[in-house]
Amino acid sequence: MDEGRAAFARRMARLREDAGLSQRALAREVYVDHSLITRLESGQRSADPQLASRIGERLGAAEELRALAEAARRTRRSAAKVRDAQADAEADPAPRSPASARDATAPAARVASVLPPAASALVGREPEYARLEAFLSPDADVPGAARVCVVTGMPGIGKTALAVGAAHSFGDRFADGCLFIDLRGFAPRPDPVSPADALALLLADLGVAEQTIPATLPGRIGLFRNETAHKRLLLILDNADSVEQVNSLLPAAAGCRVLVTSRRRLPALDDADVIALDPLSRDAGATLFRRVCVRADAWDGAVRRIVGACGGHPLAIRILAARCRADASLTPHLLAGKLADARGRMQRIEDDERSIADAFDISFALLPAGQQRIFALLGLHPPVEFDACTVAALADRTVPATERLLEQLFLAGLLEPGGPGRYRMHDLLVHYAGQVAERALPKSEIHAAVRRLLDAALLACHEADQVITPHRYRVPLVATPSGPAGHRTFTSYAAAHSWLTGSLDTLSAFCETAREYGYDEHCWQLAYTLRGIFFLGKHWAAWERTHDAALAAARRLGDRRAQGVTLNNLGLLYCLQGRYDKAHVALSEAIGLFQATKDPHGEFTARSHRAWMLHCLGRYGEALAEQSAALAFHQQAGSARNIAITKRDMASTEVELCRIDDAIKHLRDAADAFGALGLPLDMTMTLNALGEATLRSGDYKTAERHHEAALEAAVRSGSPYEKARAHAGLGRQARLTGRPARARHQLTRAARLYRELGAAREAAEVDVWISTVIDKPRARRPAHASGPDSAAA
Repeated sequence: MDEGRAAFARRMARLREDAGLSQRALAREVYVDHSLITRLESGQRSADPQLASRIGERLGAAEELRALAEAARRTRRSAAKVRDAQADAEADPAPRSPASARDATAPAARVASVLPPAASALVGREPEYARLEAFLSPDADVPGAARVCVVTGMPGIGKTALAVGAAHSFGDRFADGCLFIDLRGFAPRPDPVSPADALALLLADLGVAEQTIPATLPGRIGLFRNETAHKRLLLILDNADSVEQVNSLLPAAAGCRVLVTSRRRLPALDDADVIALDPLSRDAGATLFRRVCVRADAWDGAVRRIVGACGGHPLAIRILAARCRADASLTPHLLAGKLADARGRMQRIEDDERSIADAFDISFALLPAGQQRIFALLGLHPPVEFDACTVAALADRTVPATERLLEQLFLAGLLEPGGPGRYRMHDLLVHYAGQVAERALPKSEIHAAVRRLLDAALLACHEADQVITPHRYRVPLVATPSGPAGHRTFTSYAAAHSWLTGSLDTLSAFCETAREYGYDEHCWQLAYTLRGIFFLGKHWAAWERTHDAALAAARRLGDRRAQGVTLNNLGLLYCLQGRYDKAHVALSEAIGLFQATKDPHGEFTARSHRAWMLHCLGRYGEALAEQSAALAFHQQAGSARNIAITKRDMASTEVELCRIDDAIKHLRDAADAFGALGLPLDMTMTLNALGEATLRSGDYKTAERHHEAALEAAVRSGSPYEKARAHAGLGRQARLTGRPARARHQLTRAARLYRELGAAREAAEVDVWISTVIDKPRARRPAHASGPDSAAA
C-alpha cells in the first residue's frame, strides 16, 4: 500500500471513530455498501476525491479528506508512469488492433472517469440506491447487449443526483471506467444533443482521435460498438428525451451498464429496468432541508411545514434551504408563513440561479397543443386523484381521447400513477398548471370547464347513491348531463360502493371547488348526495368538511331548505360522535327551518335524529315520544323505508325501557321491510340490533345467531362499523356464556376496527368488556353503537 492511500485510510478511520459511527452506519449515511468503507479504511481501495468529499462532509472534514484523496491519486499516477516507462524499455510494443489504431498519445485501456461531482446531502433514496447497487453488480451480468436502467420522474425530483451518486459509489466495479453525457433533452437551449453528436463526444472520451471518427451516424454507431465490445463500462445518459436518442448510444458488451435519466418514462426501451422517483417523505425532506440550510435544527416544525408546502420536491427544498442559509433574516419560521399562501408559492421557490417554474416551463413547452390544454385544465382540478371520465368532462372530450392524452402526460413525467385507472399530479405541478390556465384560458372557458366537472361529479354521485341507498328521499339536482364525455352508470351495489369509496377524497374536494368558483348549489348538493357513503363508512372528517362548506354555500344562497338539510346531516354526525351540544344546536335550527318552509318530511327526519340524541343522553321516555310521532307521520305518508328505520330506532329505546318483546317485534318488522326493499346496510344494522335485544333478554343462542348473520351482512354491505359492532356483540355473548378465549378474540377485533374508524367512544366501551372477560362473567348492559339513518339527508 502506498503512503498516500495509507494516510487517507488512517485519517478516515480516526474521523469515523471520533464521530461515534460504525462502518455500517457511515455507509448508510453516505449511501454506499459497507464493504467499500472497509476497503477504504484498510487501504485496499483508493477513494476518488468526490467520494472522499462526501464522506468528509458527514464527518466534518470534507476538504481535508478530499485533499488526502487527491494527494493519493497524484502519488499513484507518478508511480504508474515509472512502471509504464520501465515496461516500454523492456518489451516491444504489442501489435495494435484496427479498433485501437490512433495517435501515439491515446490513453491506455482504462478510460478516465468523466463523472460530474456527486450531489451533497442526498437523502431519502435508500430503496432506489439498493436497486441501483443490485443493477450495477457484476452478478447481474446477462448474455447479450448492455443492461439498461431508466431513472424517471418529474422535473427536479433528483434523477441525475441519484444516477451520479450511484456511479460514484459503485463505479469501481467497472474496470474501464465511467462515462457521462448530458443529452439536454429538456434544456431551454441549445437543442437536444443529436445521437451523432453524442457518439462523437463518447468516442472522444474513449480516446478515439477526432480525425478517425466517421462522419455518418451508422459509421459512428459501428465504431462505438466496436470500441466497447470488450470493455466493462458504466455509461450515464442524462436528460434523454426519447428512445431514439438512447438506442444509438448503447454499448455492445454484456459487461456494460447504462443509466438513463429522463422525465419521460421511455416504455419503448423494452428490456430496461425502471426506477420511478417519488417525492421525498416528510422526514427525508426535513433532513435534506436541515443539511443544506445548516442552521434549521431550531425550527423543526417550520421545516416540516416548508417540506409539506413543497410536496417533498427535492429541488424546491434545496432552493428554499439555500435561501435560508444565505439570508440570516429569513428564518424557516418566516419562510413557512410565506409559503402558506398556495397562490404565490411558485414565485417564492426560486433563487438567483434556479426556479421551479422554469423547470416546469420547459416540460410544458415541449407538449403538443392538445396535451398543453389538458395539462392547463388539470390546474382547475383539486390536488387529488382523477380518472379519464372526470377529465373528459373537464375538457369536454370523449373518454377514449382523454385516456390517450393522460397516458401521454404520464409518459412525459407530468402525472403520477394513482389508484386503479387513476392518476394524480404533484401539488407544485397543480399550482403551476393553475397559473398556466389563468394565463392561457379565458375566464368564461375556466368557469365552463369547472361547471362541466361539477355536473359530472354530482350526477355520478347521484347514480351511485341510488344504488347504495335506494328509496332515499332526494332533491332535484342542479346538474344536467351534457357533452361528449357521457355519464357514469353503475350496474351493481359492489361497483357503486367501490367507486364511491375509491373516489371519496376527490369527490369531497369538489365541494370546496364548487364553493371557490361560486357554484353554491353544486356544493351543498354534492355534500347531500355523499352523506349516504359517509354514513356507511363512518368517514367522519370528510363528512364534516364537506357539510361545513355546504352550509356556508347554502347560507350564501339564502336557501333555507338547503340549510335545513345540511344542518340535519351535521346534527346526525355530531350525535354519532357524541358531540351532543353541537348536535342539539344544529338539529334545533334544522327543525325551525323545515317548519318555516313547511317541509314536514324534513322536520320529522330532524326530529328522529333529535330523538336518537335524547336516547344517547339516557332520556328514553322523551326519545320514544319523538320516535312515536315520527312513526305516525311516516305511516301516514306511506314511506316503507322510513317506517322501518323508525321502528328500528324505537326498538333500541324500548330495550333500554325493558320492553324487550316490543323491541323484538319492531325489529322483526323492520327486517322484513328491509329485505323486501333490498337495503343491505339497513338489514345489517337491524340484525345487530336483534342480536343486542335478544342478548339482553337472556336468549344467548339467538343473539349469537343474529350477530353472526350481521357479520356476514356487514361484509356484503361494505360497512366496517357494523362489522365492528357484530364482533362486539359476539364477544359479549361469548363472555356471558363462559368462553373467555373467544370473547377476548372477538372484542379485540371490535376495538381495533372501532379505533381505525375513529369511533373512540365505542372502542372505550369494548375495552371495558375486555377488562372483565375473566373476572366477572355476568350480564352487562350492551353498548348500543347503532344510529339512525336519515331519510331527508
